[in-house]
Amino acid sequence: MRKFVVFSILMVGLSGVYLWSQQWQQLAVLKNEVDKEESVLMVEWVSPGSVGKTIMVEDRDGGAQATSIIRNIYGDNIVLKETLGRSFPTGSRVYQ
Repeated sequence: MRKFVVFSILMVGLSGVYLWSQQWQQLAVLKNEVDKEESVLMVEWVSPGSVGKTIMVEDRDGGAQATSIIRNIYGDNIVLKETLGRSFPTGSRVYQ
């Protein structure tokens, strides 16, 4: 029983470390303004992105954010599964 309690405490502690390490990392910057109904983002890459994973777009002052899932990547274009639902100006940051 004591081993089970120690193991449980260890697992809870490690899961907290894992969740803490799950942070957004900058992926790209928007090259042009994105309308709320667009699903293709033209970007300048900072680091490579992954298809099938969620991205977050944040405007330059950090006041507006939206998320979507990457459907595909073609060169400097990110194709989203759905629109962001809001407009973002040139220079907005893309995180994954």
